[in-house]
Amino acid sequence: MQLAKFLCAGIVGDLAFLLLPAATRLFPVGALAGAMIGASWFPVALLFDRLMGMDADLALRHAMLKTASAALFGAFGGAIVPLVSRRLMTSGLIPRS
Repeated sequence: MQLAKFLCAGIVGDLAFLLLPAATRLFPVGALAGAMIGASWFPVALLFDRLMGMDADLALRHAMLKTASAALFGAFGGAIVPLVSRRLMTSGLIPRS
């Protein structure tokens, strides 16, 4: 399940930065991309809880709680992406966009 969770996050992260290239330059857009990455864990968390035999209503609430905290953490992490990308561009490690 951990592999599925990180696979979903990676796919959403790649799509978010392809569709929202401003995420590397603007703090709110980076935070939005990070929140989307955190929210991508919802289906995996829900599926895992249901496979473990949890009641559907309880599994839904538990998955939403876990996903909300992941989305919040992702938003904070995504908000610093412009700082990190600017630093990497300045040092020549990634090309300027």
